[in-house]
This record gives sequence, structure tokens and C-alpha cells, in this order.
Amino acid sequence: MHTLESELRTLRAEGIIDDATAGNALALDRGAVFSLQLELRATLYAGVLLVMAGAAAWWLGAAGRADVRKHPGRYSNEGALTAGMICGAIVTIGMAAMFALVLLALLLGAA
Repeated sequence: MHTLESELRTLRAEGIIDDATAGNALALDRGAVFSLQLELRATLYAGVLLVMAGAAAWWLGAAGRADVRKHPGRYSNEGALTAGMICGAIVTIGMAAMFALVLLALLLGAA
């Protein structure tokens, strides 16, 4: 199997590339570079799940509070429903803000 090690040594000796670039290219050639794809995909899925769970908690909390107010003798514990609704709102708004920051960073990084 042919490797680029001798070519990279020559380029580094001639000053065309620096040590860091040669090391990165050699690691890539050897297959030693690991991929973050799995971790990034897992993070994306977790973020989507958090947004969906936050929105569901927000919606279910609001629906539960409406039921408590509609039937006060039948249901109780409106405080727990309000707390769930607030937590859902915090998660949803926080994740939306994080998404906006990441998108902004990507757009500014590409410019």
C-alpha cells in the first residue's frame, strides 16, 4: 500500500508545508483521523428531542391548567402544571436561542 509519508517529508523539508499540516495530512493518510459525525448526529437528535419535549410540556401544562380552571372540584394541583409549563417554555426558548447562535456562528464563519 502506498502512503504519502515520503512526499510529505519532502514538502516539509522544502518549507512548502509546516509540521502541523504535514502531521494532519499524515494522520489522514493513515486513517487515524476520527470522525465526529456520530457525536454530532447524536447531539442533533438530542436537541430535536429536547425541543419537542419542551414544546409538549408547554402545551400539556397549558391544557392541564385549562382543565383545572374549567373543573376546579374535579382536578387540582394547578401549581405543578404551571411549573411544567414554565419548564417546557424555558427548554423550548433556550433551545431555539442555541439554534440561532449556532446558525449565526456558522453564517459568520462561512463569511
